[in-house]
Amino acid sequence: MSDNADAATKPKPRRRWRWLLWLLAILLAIGFGVSRLLQPEKLGELLLTQINERSGLVVTTGEPAQVGWWPGLHVELRGVDARIPGDDAALLQAEAIDLSLPLSLLSDALRGNEIQPRITGLTLRAPALDTVRLQHWLGPDDGPPAPFVLPEIDSPLAIEDGTIIGDGWQVEALDVALSDLHAGQASKLSGSLNYRSTPSPGDEDPLPLRFDITATPSLDTGDLRLDPLRVELASGEDTVTGSGSLRLTPAGGLVTTLELTTERWPQLLPALPLPPENQRFDVSVDFNGHSRGSGQLRLDIRGEADRIRGELAVGDWLAWLSDGEASAWTLPPISGSLTATRLQQGDIVLTEAVIDFDDGMQASEDNAASTP
Repeated sequence: MSDNADAATKPKPRRRWRWLLWLLAILLAIGFGVSRLLQPEKLGELLLTQINERSGLVVTTGEPAQVGWWPGLHVELRGVDARIPGDDAALLQAEAIDLSLPLSLLSDALRGNEIQPRITGLTLRAPALDTVRLQHWLGPDDGPPAPFVLPEIDSPLAIEDGTIIGDGWQVEALDVALSDLHAGQASKLSGSLNYRSTPSPGDEDPLPLRFDITATPSLDTGDLRLDPLRVELASGEDTVTGSGSLRLTPAGGLVTTLELTTERWPQLLPALPLPPENQRFDVSVDFNGHSRGSGQLRLDIRGEADRIRGELAVGDWLAWLSDGEASAWTLPPISGSLTATRLQQGDIVLTEAVIDFDDGMQASEDNAASTP
């Protein structure tokens, strides 16, 4: 008797399928209704008009806009091309830009009100940015720079499979996600990329990098501060973690202090002449210069038993590194001291070494002048 009662209460398989078909029909009807109410072509034109007016660029799309409502209301612009007026090449191209919109747009459409699109989220798919044209668009450095303005971002921003093209370098496979951005509140930026020193894919293997950055941004008399700042960088099996602060002025001045820790010296950096038992390193980094890369860098590298302290001019250091033939025979442009229980360079071993060194470039010039 109970078995018959249980069987009667269970829905029949045919009835289940009927409910699924009804649910699918309702979802399709809602999706079609949202698309009709919001008029994708008109909404896409409104968004492009706002983007053009605010950026001063000529932004076009290859296809009409598409409206979706799952998992939230959004508009997709495909084949995006942004150019400086009169330029024959793009500053930015993207396979698609997905713009999240508030649900209030749907209520405005239902009431017959004029639609004023407001973006609450942004995803760029396969964008390619030309940094040379970006600098041209940003304009010359003449005149006093404007103070920073920190935008308030409530929804996530993302870049998927992006490319950044520079002068002699290129970033590929760029994936970035920003949680939100509010003054005085911690924000997280995470992602990954591949870096090449030349834009030709066949010249060299790319350098992979993964990063997680957590910072609390604030504005201080026009300067942008990130304090506290926490970073985690990884490339292959090498991982570096650290914390500190950063200050950036509108004119490009950059001051940063970081305390970094790595379980082994990263293989991608120039090798240290220290014995292999130094497995863990703590590194203090103090930089005072410009965001373009010029300035003074102080390093304090502490192994388990050994220590290297030095100061270098970043511009001279990068020039020395790029001169591969000269760097094998000249000292690096660095001033500082080295204390090590044992130094090893090939078959040469020094114990209880204390070495003071001054401007390597000057020392190399003096040696060259005294060599017959």
